[in-house]
Amino acid sequence: MKVFYNPGVGLENKYDVYKDIRDLGKDRICMLHIEQGSVAPETFEHLLGDGLIDFPKLKATLEDIGWAGWLSIARSRKKGRERKVEENFTYNAKFLHDLFNE
Repeated sequence: MKVFYNPGVGLENKYDVYKDIRDLGKDRICMLHIEQGSVAPETFEHLLGDGLIDFPKLKATLEDIGWAGWLSIARSRKKGRERKVEENFTYNAKFLHDLFNE
């Protein structure tokens, strides 16, 4: 069995997602669902890189376990620009592309 893992929600719920990813290992994670997660005390999403996920640590964790797979982008948008889908998605896609540039 494989999981579709969402680190943003894990962090919102106070889980150590980097440990979870290591414990699951590369063979149990089929995809990562990437959304930034809320930034306390706010309840609205932020663009990727502006919230709870430590992306350099996430990348290092994935590299350490040898994971290579799909990332899906969802729901991360700039406060006050919620309806600017193209603007938000373009930023988030570029952010991940630049980070995972292989």
